[in-house]
Amino acid sequence: MPRLLILSVAGVLSLLPASLFAQDTPPDKSVPAGVWVRPGYKLTVAAVLEDKPRFLCFGPDGTLFVSHPGVGSISILRGLDSNGFYQQVSEFVSDMDKVQAMQWVDGELWFARSGSIYKAKLGADGKAADIQTIIPEGQLPKDGGHWWRSLLIYKGRLYTSIGDPENLSDQTATDREKIWSYDLKGGDKKLFISGIRNTEKLVVRPGTDEIWGMDHGSDWFGKPVGDKVGMQPITDLNPPDEMNHYVQDNFYGHPFIVGNKIPRYEFMNRPDIIELADKTVPPEWGTPAHWAPNAMCFYDAKQFPSLYGDAFVAFHGSWNRKVKAGYQVARVLFEDGHPYGQLPMVKFLDDQGNVLGRPTDVAVAPDGSLLISDDYRAPGYIYRLTYVGK
Repeated sequence: MPRLLILSVAGVLSLLPASLFAQDTPPDKSVPAGVWVRPGYKLTVAAVLEDKPRFLCFGPDGTLFVSHPGVGSISILRGLDSNGFYQQVSEFVSDMDKVQAMQWVDGELWFARSGSIYKAKLGADGKAADIQTIIPEGQLPKDGGHWWRSLLIYKGRLYTSIGDPENLSDQTATDREKIWSYDLKGGDKKLFISGIRNTEKLVVRPGTDEIWGMDHGSDWFGKPVGDKVGMQPITDLNPPDEMNHYVQDNFYGHPFIVGNKIPRYEFMNRPDIIELADKTVPPEWGTPAHWAPNAMCFYDAKQFPSLYGDAFVAFHGSWNRKVKAGYQVARVLFEDGHPYGQLPMVKFLDDQGNVLGRPTDVAVAPDGSLLISDDYRAPGYIYRLTYVGK
């Protein structure tokens, strides 16, 4: 007669794998295999967030603000531990659809949505207190193909850019394809510059009053002469994305002129095309086509040797190139106030063409390290680049 095995409930449970009862799976804090990092530097995971992160901003005491436009929130991260890992401690704002750009100024966080701009203090509970509307909905064009609004507060003025609602359209008679400035109450609207396609972040070069930004080049450059999906030799390499030094009243070409004063095929027969080319300010630095530079920052710390004054650029990566390109953070070298070269620092595209991440923003941390946000997948990651030796 076979023996009967009688177990208590506790005994049965003890025989089952513990993973069945795990309430929360610990976040993976490892950098994806295949990510390339420049020798002498180390890349680690600084935070794992439930919602995809876009832009980064440091506030008082090293408080890190992270915008999540997909869910309309800004989260607060604190508590950088010995391993360089942050903890998400609160939600500064929620229900702010398409919030992205941020800047901490004089005790307040300014932030922009697609069609409006606000500022708020940081409350004791980690949430926004005394939210003030600076530019209300309806006063800025919103949504469209490039719905992001940059934000820069500098010398008593507010700057914000409004991109092309399409890939390529003539918005000469509208508020789009331009950067506007306002006083800090949202009044005294003035045109700053024109001729941009999609500049998501504006920054000031250290030690100067110069305003800089990265502008996305347009897609399907070669389509009017026959480029099509899978056979796009002209489009794959044209036009360059642009690093621009924005100067009052300048015109930067879009949509008529690209790169070093090259007309788009669509506008070659305009009677004023030569005049448009003549007044176009070419980029200070042209990056490869379709790398999609979402953001830049200047390095103004000392942890990285010999890099002070250079720029870091977050390239989101191509979406329609035949061979993928971009997907990296690069250093743009400066000398005498002008860029002259580019070096990859972190590559999120491996040798087989597998995408391992899509950088969206770069920010210099108080300790001199570089933070990189990545919105390729959820959960979203923030990486930390540090210098470890020659």
